[in-house]
Amino acid sequence: MSQKKYIKNNELVELNLGCGGYNQDGYLNVDFRYIRSTNLITSISWCKKYFKNKCEEIYISHTLKHFKHPGKNLRSNIDTVLGVLNIIRIVVPDF
Repeated sequence: MSQKKYIKNNELVELNLGCGGYNQDGYLNVDFRYIRSTNLITSISWCKKYFKNKCEEIYISHTLKHFKHPGKNLRSNIDTVLGVLNIIRIVVPDF
C-alpha cells in the first residue's frame, strides 16, 4: 500500500481503529477484517509503524475489549490494553 494513498500533502490523518461496521466521517476507518465501512484492512501494530508522527487523532469505540490482558508485560507491547492506552488520548464527559 502506498503511503501517498493515505497521507496527502503531509497532512496529519485521523484514524478510526477497529471501526467494525461504523464509518467515522473524515477518518481513515481501519479494521483487521473487511467490512463495508473499512478503508484499510490491517493491524493496529502496522498502523503504529506506518502512521508514526503522521496521525493527529485516533478514535476507538468498543475496541479495548479485543486486546490481550496485559499480565506481566504491562506496557511493553502495543497488543495489550495498557500498550494501547499509552498511545491514545481519552476524552470523557465531566463527572
